[in-house]
Amino acid sequence: MKLSLRSVQRVILPAVAVLLSGCSMMNIGAEDYGCPGLPNGVQCMSARDVYVATNNGQVPAPMVRGREAEQHEAEMVHKTGVGKSNESGVKQASPNDVVDNYVAPRLPDRPVPIRTPAQVMRIWVAPWEDSNGDLNTTGYIYTEIEPRRWVVGEPMTASDPVLRPLQSLDAPTTGIGNTAMSAEREARLERQREEREIRQEQIQQQREIASQKRNRLN
Repeated sequence: MKLSLRSVQRVILPAVAVLLSGCSMMNIGAEDYGCPGLPNGVQCMSARDVYVATNNGQVPAPMVRGREAEQHEAEMVHKTGVGKSNESGVKQASPNDVVDNYVAPRLPDRPVPIRTPAQVMRIWVAPWEDSNGDLNTTGYIYTEIEPRRWVVGEPMTASDPVLRPLQSLDAPTTGIGNTAMSAEREARLERQREEREIRQEQIQQQREIASQKRNRLN
């Protein structure tokens, strides 16, 4: 009976050891860490860390290590005079200006209107003598050649739309009401023509002033 128990123990103990070892005896899997943060891997971050890192338009950069870290730090010190590294010799690569500014731009806190700045021309006036013999010293003239404008949207049309009330086809085309409406419409059209002429005169004056300034420069 003792021999049978010992034989059973000899069989059971190796079987239990094999079951506990599992797949480790078959060399399945890899010894390297899943995300070492090296150039050939990715940087392990939680969902909250990724959200915080990318909230301000920053894209997580890969990690460099060893000699690459020393070389990268030397290049950064040479360019900017500042180098970042830790005791383990692992450092984060420098941010990419193109990726940070164009691919993932910074999120604005509020809507920002898109408007181009005004174009200002600086005109240098050389010393000159006027008809009275007075000497006018050199100076500068700053003039706005193009005002600020919005990038999107079209300007309002010069002519206002004419709204006509609904009329029956059988209604007479003559009468006091129609005559008053025609007179009002003619007056409105006349005002619009006068406003267009005034705007055209102003534009022509601005062009003449700009042309005179360019002639002075030449």
